[in-house]
Amino acid sequence: MNTRIAFLGDIAVFDHGLLQKDWKKILYDVHAYLAGYDVVVANLETPITDNTNTRVIKGIHLRTDKRIVEVLKYLHITHVNLGNNHIYDFGEKGVADTVDVLRENGIHYFGIGTMPSYLDLDRNISFHSFCCYSANGGGYGKVGGEIPLTEEAINKALTEDSNNDRLSVLCLHWGDEYSCYPNARQVDLFHRIAKQYRVFIHGSHTHVIQGIEEVRNSMCIYSAGNFLMDRCISAKDKSIQISQIEDNKFSFIVSLMISDKSINDYTTVGTYYDGIRFDLVDNSERIKRLSNEIHNCHNKEYILKSRNMANKMKRQNLGKRDIKWLLQKMNYNSLFAKIFSYINRWKYMRAY
Repeated sequence: MNTRIAFLGDIAVFDHGLLQKDWKKILYDVHAYLAGYDVVVANLETPITDNTNTRVIKGIHLRTDKRIVEVLKYLHITHVNLGNNHIYDFGEKGVADTVDVLRENGIHYFGIGTMPSYLDLDRNISFHSFCCYSANGGGYGKVGGEIPLTEEAINKALTEDSNNDRLSVLCLHWGDEYSCYPNARQVDLFHRIAKQYRVFIHGSHTHVIQGIEEVRNSMCIYSAGNFLMDRCISAKDKSIQISQIEDNKFSFIVSLMISDKSINDYTTVGTYYDGIRFDLVDNSERIKRLSNEIHNCHNKEYILKSRNMANKMKRQNLGKRDIKWLLQKMNYNSLFAKIFSYINRWKYMRAY
């Protein structure tokens, strides 16, 4: 039996963006396209909650309301990955609210807790999710929080899948934000995994597209970018905003044809969302170009190009950094978020 699975990038839409518009009209073409799949998987980059109180230390706090579920259903999304750095922005209550509304609407979820999600009656495809410490999530190791990405945890999950003859799908929230170039640590980790296991990796977090690699019987989509992402306004402090510039507006859908627990074929279809329209586009040449550069990940020129792109995009996304911006950042939440980022950096360097 053949199973068609579509993997989408990051989704986070809000009342100030898509939810206030005629979104069915905007999304009609991709709605029709995704209707042909047995399973559609996306990274849900925001909790669904009306909770307004949070003690979680973060640079920006995201949340949306229940109307997003109608968007997910319209897009035929069957599974959402919650293992990202924003799912815990409004604490355990925010996660619980999210889980409740997903269950009520028959949408499967994974990425919190310790149990993977299984697909098919034979339970022969498993979905695991891990969030890298470098993403600075707020709920590592907490009830309802994201699961830390460590090589030990991945090997444990993949060994169990291998012993039970399952195809493993890893949804990894990782990488250097705003860079189209996966770093050497990611590439080396995938290569080590691929030497031992049969795995498909679906990456997220960078908010821009990255390339694709195939090693032995495994495949890695380092990042599919933003599938459907509005301008982000912190629900805790409206002065903190992240715009979506041109590179953030492109993504791609990964289509897998799976039979007998093996990937028989894959294709990609590009997407573009600018807050006004959603188009299916051809960005295959760009994906190919980025894919061909991955083998240079240890070279100084590659590393510098990645760093320069990330720094440039951060300046454009976050806006002007002047004395007013500095004064806004001089608060309890921002200062402790910076401290926690150093702690997470230390953990990240020891995780894989």
